[in-house]
Amino acid sequence: MLLKMKLIVFVFILTILMTSYVNAITTNELRIVLKDVLISYFESPSNSRLNVNGLKDLLVAFFETPTGQEVNLNKIGRYSGELLKDIYDKVKSKDWTIMVFMNGDNNLETFGIANINDMEQVGSSKDVNVIVQFDRSPEFDTSNGDWSTTKIFYITKDNDAEIINSKELTDFGEIDMGNPKSLEDFIFYTMENYPAKHYALILWNHGGGWVSLSNDDTDNPAGLSVQALADALSEATIKKNRKLDIIGFDMCLMSMLEVYSQISKFADIGIGSEELIPGTGWNYAGLLKFITDSPKSDARTFASQITTSYYDYYENKDSTITLSAIDLSKIGNILNSLTNLVPKINFNINLTWKEIARANNKADRYNSPTGRPNIDLFDLLELMIPASSGTEIYDDLINVQDSVASAIIDNVMGISHSFASGLSIYFPRSSEDYDLSYNTENAKFVNETGWDDMIQRFYFVRKGSDKEPPKITIDNYNIQPEGIDFTVNLTGDDILTLFFVFSQYTNTISINWLDTPLDIDFAQFEEGQLNFFWDYTIPALYNGENISFASLQPININSNKFIAEGLYTISSTNETFSATLFFQDGELVNVYIDIPYGEELISSPIEILKDDIFTPYLKAFDLQANEFFTYEDSPIRISDGLNIQYVQLANLGNESFLSFRAEDLSGNSEIYGIVP
Repeated sequence: MLLKMKLIVFVFILTILMTSYVNAITTNELRIVLKDVLISYFESPSNSRLNVNGLKDLLVAFFETPTGQEVNLNKIGRYSGELLKDIYDKVKSKDWTIMVFMNGDNNLETFGIANINDMEQVGSSKDVNVIVQFDRSPEFDTSNGDWSTTKIFYITKDNDAEIINSKELTDFGEIDMGNPKSLEDFIFYTMENYPAKHYALILWNHGGGWVSLSNDDTDNPAGLSVQALADALSEATIKKNRKLDIIGFDMCLMSMLEVYSQISKFADIGIGSEELIPGTGWNYAGLLKFITDSPKSDARTFASQITTSYYDYYENKDSTITLSAIDLSKIGNILNSLTNLVPKINFNINLTWKEIARANNKADRYNSPTGRPNIDLFDLLELMIPASSGTEIYDDLINVQDSVASAIIDNVMGISHSFASGLSIYFPRSSEDYDLSYNTENAKFVNETGWDDMIQRFYFVRKGSDKEPPKITIDNYNIQPEGIDFTVNLTGDDILTLFFVFSQYTNTISINWLDTPLDIDFAQFEEGQLNFFWDYTIPALYNGENISFASLQPININSNKFIAEGLYTISSTNETFSATLFFQDGELVNVYIDIPYGEELISSPIEILKDDIFTPYLKAFDLQANEFFTYEDSPIRISDGLNIQYVQLANLGNESFLSFRAEDLSGNSEIYGIVP
């Protein structure tokens, strides 16, 4: 009886509104009228004949009637409840639904807890839904009830920075977040239950670029391949018959041409980083504040604000960051222009390999466990263009560069990556760093563009073109109290880099305490005399009490950002991993450990704790075995932080050895040394 009365009231309202119609109204006319009724209510409820509960009960009762009620609008027109429900769904849709696929079933679990609490600083709003599917690990974090299953939350605002208070929608138990079906189901569930005019999907986990992403330690350590990601996106978007507005990667190394080439059909905009993402991840409070304050923003505007909020958060904390928003509709243009360029490079490879080698050595690069093989595509081209003027490939280099530039919606970077344009590509410096699975994992991309074939031709010609190393002699050196002046004579073809090395040897072991590249552009100066001054200092790590020596390498020549490699012991678990420490302006800013990811290793950010221990690596040489090996210096506690201190040697001693090492474009090297 109550349902019948509610329907009568609903029909009565519509009938009053439509008395001016003498003939049956059309479907489009009905949509307009009903939309106006509902919008006018929500915008001015005080003018409605129903209170909010009455309207809610009326609509729910009508639209959830299984038989699909029909409504008489006048004597002629009859329209089914299915049609009215379709209209209602459109009216009740919010402006944005943001869905976060948060795979925290790994060592990032603590960061996941923190990121949800960051989201809760803002929460969902009347115009924006924020939905998170969060899978936790049984190992790394015991807070918030220490559950280890997979739950979906509707994110709501609260002021507690430690405890998740959002509404729990469902608990799936333990599921595999590295399974593409899990991602597909989450996308469909969210779009079905939280409809919106715009959708942003954020994938949260470890990222390995083209290698893989979203590893689930409990169920699937190998994670998703990029092709499996594409399959999941394809199925979900086909079911809903629409693309995503934004797909974002809160994970490392994902802003790659190889990645976007596989997923560009399923979203309008991609957001990702060429470099590693710090463990604290995206600035969720910042990006949610923007979109809840400005819910009518289109996807390009929101994407730009995501990158801006990321930069704002890390500007004074981490100079290594990169994040870019890419127009995925332009990826095809990049692929086409690259496809035109590559055959011409191959045809002229005997002439072009030197320009490629210099550009490949100098262009902006991004971290990974194997030789930082990802390189900024625009910067690579920028370095090749001047040397290619007047050649067959010149116009094609510019065309590829223009197509990359046109695809960049927004791009931010720290000062350590001032040449990052926003889109990287795979190009290791040497064949020793090349991953043999690259071809098969990116089969469509390499078959279309020929990029892999070009890399292999470059390696082949580079290795076979020059067998002779550069020649070094020290014409003169002058030992003074404040340092040593060297006059070095350097000859040979295609010199690439010159290193200065300070070693000390005991019995048959020689340890390199300093091994640093000199800031010389050999594209402008290839051979002849050069001068170098050394002030007897070598870098060390200092924690306020103790020092330990490490082989500190600049990310690029003349960089203020250094890395140190070694072993890192996590105090909370007593586990030890191979690790890379990042120093900015002399201060430790990030630690990344190498963890198994299927058959690969990936660099994973970790939280730095004061009781953690770092054991730095130095390069050493066994004179009897005639081979290099890794020497471990003294372990050092992180304490309140590590910084780089330069230690001045009191004297060189009889066991000291000073040398210069030169490398050429073909990878040949020569060492010339003296004993003071």
